[in-house]
Amino acid sequence: KATTAGLTSACSNGITLSPGTATKLAFATAPTSTGSAGSPLADQPVVEVRDANDNVVTGATDAVTITAATNVAGCGTPAAGTVLATTNPVTASSGVATFAGLGYTKAEAMRFKASSGSLTAACSSAVTISHGPASILGYATQPAGSNKICTDFTTQPAVEILDAYANRCTSNTDTIALSLYTNSACTTAAGAGSAINGTSSLAATAGLATFAGLDANL
Repeated sequence: KATTAGLTSACSNGITLSPGTATKLAFATAPTSTGSAGSPLADQPVVEVRDANDNVVTGATDAVTITAATNVAGCGTPAAGTVLATTNPVTASSGVATFAGLGYTKAEAMRFKASSGSLTAACSSAVTISHGPASILGYATQPAGSNKICTDFTTQPAVEILDAYANRCTSNTDTIALSLYTNSACTTAAGAGSAINGTSSLAATAGLATFAGLDANL
């Protein structure tokens, strides 16, 4: 519309403005800031392809990939865990890539990075992943492989409670019991009269049972 004092204004014909060239990605919906290992986040990320002025490039069909980065702004360093998703990468539709089933396997603070070819990547805010449900046991410290009968093991065992992705379940206090077996697969129990001496059943503290003073006789 053109105006000046004392004259009738003039209105132009309609003007259609279209987005510029795609230059970057941005999170339209950020991933939830907390989650548990192996489970989909409550808020799934939505990534937009944008021009330099933050307009969504509605004609863009770029493939957008989400990866894991350490908890540092900029997402410059890959994280050690694995990103889980129903589909990854996701092809943008009308400039928007909507993810589903996105989760992460390692219990730690991290960030998600969205990237696509030469477009400037997007880095999420920090996401804190906690351990999943208790699933397996593992030895944080193996007992010494060679010991004398009825003499304290030179290295005492420590057993941890883990989720399915080998994260220690720090909220778990289950009691862990040790027993003797004669083969590496622990399928053949030691014979009558064999025993572990000492306190061989111990409640875990923050998912870890650290034994002490154990020895064995056969």
